[in-house]
Order: sequence, then structure tokens, then C-alpha cells
Amino acid sequence: MYNDYGRHKDKGYYDLDSPALKNFHGRYYFNDGAYLGDSISSWTAGSGTSCAGYKFFVNVDFRGASIQIAKGTKGNFDSPWNGPYNNIISSYSKYGC
Repeated sequence: MYNDYGRHKDKGYYDLDSPALKNFHGRYYFNDGAYLGDSISSWTAGSGTSCAGYKFFVNVDFRGASIQIAKGTKGNFDSPWNGPYNNIISSYSKYGC
């Protein structure tokens, strides 16, 4: 996960190889130290998981609207289908495990 469009590690990134997070409280981007919650703008869903991908939720505790991001993809939250998720993601889990 990245703090800005374009997937630039120097502008803040966070590795989601951890177990599911029911909230991002106390989590901060590497490099720039900004708070992770409600600030994610791009992603790289690497192959470091045996699951099919990641599921992001707009609320903590895996609630509210959600979007699935398949393993092996990368992009910005800026298109008509995923733009509404820019800067509002608050929790995540993995799917297809």
C-alpha cells in the first residue's frame, strides 16, 4: 500500500504480508511516518501470499463497502470502479485462502 498515486516507496509505503488487520490504528507508513488509515492511494498486490488477493474495507472491523484486489496486480485508486476507495480504507483481509 502506498500513500500517494504511482506506488512510490519514498512517499510512504506499508507491507501487508501481515495477518488481516481489523483496523489501521497505530499503523504508519514506512519512510514518511504518516498514518495508514484513510490515506491509501495505490497498491502493488505482490505474490507474497498463497491467497487469491486482498479485500479492503472502508470501515474498521471488516465492515462497510469493500473492494477486492487480486494478487499480482498494481494500480491507483483513481478509476471509476476503484476511485471511491481512495483515502478511505480502514481495514483489510485476504480472500481465496
